[in-house]
Amino acid sequence: LTQQSSTTTTVTGQLNADVTQNYTIIETTDSSLNVTLINVTASTDTEFNITQLLPGRVYTFKAITLALNESSSKKFCTIPCDLVFDDWTVPDTFVDGDLIQISWTQNGCTVASSGLTTSVVSASNNKDLGYATLTTSLTLPQVNTPMDVTLKAVQSCIDGTAVESANPTVQSVYAVKPVFEVISVNQSYATFNISTFINVNVTVTETVTSQVETINSTSQYIYYFPFATPGKRHVFEAKPDYHGVKVDNVIVCSQPCYATEIDWSVSDISNVVVTWSFSTETNCDVASTGLSWKVSVDGATATLQDYNTKSKQIAVTANTPVNVSITATQECTGATSIDGDTIYKIVYINIPTVSVVSKTTDSIEIRITSTFPGFFSLEETTTPFTAVGNVSTNSTDLFVDVNVTGVNIIAGTPYTFKAVPLEYGSESDEITACSRPCSFPSLTWNLRDGSIDIVDFTWESSGCPTATGLTTKFVTTVSNTISTLSTDVFTTSETDVAIDTPYNATVYAEQSCPGGDTTQSDQLTILSYISDYISFLNSAYNIKE
Repeated sequence: LTQQSSTTTTVTGQLNADVTQNYTIIETTDSSLNVTLINVTASTDTEFNITQLLPGRVYTFKAITLALNESSSKKFCTIPCDLVFDDWTVPDTFVDGDLIQISWTQNGCTVASSGLTTSVVSASNNKDLGYATLTTSLTLPQVNTPMDVTLKAVQSCIDGTAVESANPTVQSVYAVKPVFEVISVNQSYATFNISTFINVNVTVTETVTSQVETINSTSQYIYYFPFATPGKRHVFEAKPDYHGVKVDNVIVCSQPCYATEIDWSVSDISNVVVTWSFSTETNCDVASTGLSWKVSVDGATATLQDYNTKSKQIAVTANTPVNVSITATQECTGATSIDGDTIYKIVYINIPTVSVVSKTTDSIEIRITSTFPGFFSLEETTTPFTAVGNVSTNSTDLFVDVNVTGVNIIAGTPYTFKAVPLEYGSESDEITACSRPCSFPSLTWNLRDGSIDIVDFTWESSGCPTATGLTTKFVTTVSNTISTLSTDVFTTSETDVAIDTPYNATVYAEQSCPGGDTTQSDQLTILSYISDYISFLNSAYNIKE
C-alpha cells in the first residue's frame, strides 16, 4: 500500500500485489469506516479512494485477501483544515518590541489528532503550537509598521513527512499609534494635528471634563477642540478604535483672559494700589489650578499672585511715572506656561507744588504746578475754607493760576494753602501767603509847640481789621530808620530836625507772614520841613527899612 494524495476528507492510494484478485482495504483503528473492495491485476498499481474521512487525521490501512492474507499496515494522512485568522489585540501602552496577542479559528475543524499542530510564522517569532491552541503572543518590532503573520495547520505523518493545510492564512498585523500634535491654542479652542498611517477612527478624550470626540483620521486631520473655560489646564489622550496605541497625557492649556479696566489709587506718598478687572469673555472669572496674575513694573521680573486677587501695591517715587503690566498666566507642564494678552498702564503719584503769583488786599493768586495733568482742589487750612475746587492742569500747561478773592480774603491776613489732587496724587506741601494790608488814607505833620526841632506826625486809620503779624512802619529821611509800631498807634515824632531842610516822611502797613513772606501796603509819603521864622522877620524888617 502507498499513499498517493489526500484532501481534508479523502485519501488516494495504490495497491500493488503479485496475484490478480479482489482485495479489501480496511482501516485498522476505526471500525466505523466502510471497507473498500478493489480488484487488482497482478504486478499493476491499482488506485483506490477512501472518502468520508476527517481532516488532519492519521489513518492506518491494510489490504486483506479472501483467504485473509494481509498486507503490512500503512499510515495515510488527511490534509488539516485551513486556519482562519480572527483578530489581534494591542496593549494601550504598547512600545516598540512589546507583545501583541493574535487569535484564530479552525474553520469548523475541532478534532485534534496525534501529530496535528499549528504553525505560526512571522518576522519576529516562529511557533509550533498544539492544535487546540487558538491564541498566542508575538513580538511586534515597531509601531505603525505592519508585520505579516502566517497560520497553517500541519499534520505529521510517517517517515518524517507532513501535510499542511491547503491554504495558509497570511495576515498583516500592526499597532496604530497616532501622531497627536498641538498646532495652536487660544482662549476658545486648541488646534491639533492628528495623523495615522492607515484610515482609522481615533477617539480623543479630554480627561478633565470627559469630553469625547471621534475623528476619522487619514494621513492628516486638523482637529479643533473647543474650550469651555479660558485659562484652564486640559489633559488629552488619543486612541485609535482599531488596534491602537494610546497617546496620553498631552497637556494643553487654554489661553487665559486678559485684564482690563486698569486703575490705581494712591495709598501714601510712596505707594500706589493698582486694580484691574476681568475681560468680558465667558468664564473669565473662573480660577483653575496653576492660573495666576503676573505683575511687572518697568519691565522687571514679574511677581505672581492669586488669580482671585485683582490688586497690587506698588512702590512708586513721587512724580515719577512707572509702567505696570498685567498678564494672566496659566502654568501648563513643568516650567512651561501660556500667557493671556498683556495690558499696560502708566501709573504715578502726582504731588503738586503751590506758589504765590500775586496778592491784593482782597485776593491772593496761587499757582498750582504739577508733573502730570490732573484735577486739583486748592484748600486753605488756617481759616479753613476750600478756596477753589476742581481746577485742572493739562499736558501743555502743567500749571494753573487760581485767584482767591471775595469775602474769604481779609486784607493783611496770613493764609495757608495746599493743593490736593482729586485723583492719582497726594497733597502738596503747604505755603503761607498774606494778603496786602490796607494803606493809610492820610498823613499830616506839625511842629511841636515850644520846640524848634521836633515834628509830630499823625495818620488816619486804614479801617481794616487787625491781623496777627500786622504792624505799622514809619520812616523819614531825617534818620532813615524804620520804626515798627503797633497797629493801634497812629502818631509818632521825629527829633533833631534841621531847619530849612526838607525831608520825606512815609507810613505804610506791613504783614510779616510765617515762612518769611512779607507783604506791604501802598506807602503814603509827605514832604515836611521847619522854616527859620526869625530870619524871615529880620528879612522883612530890613525890607521895610
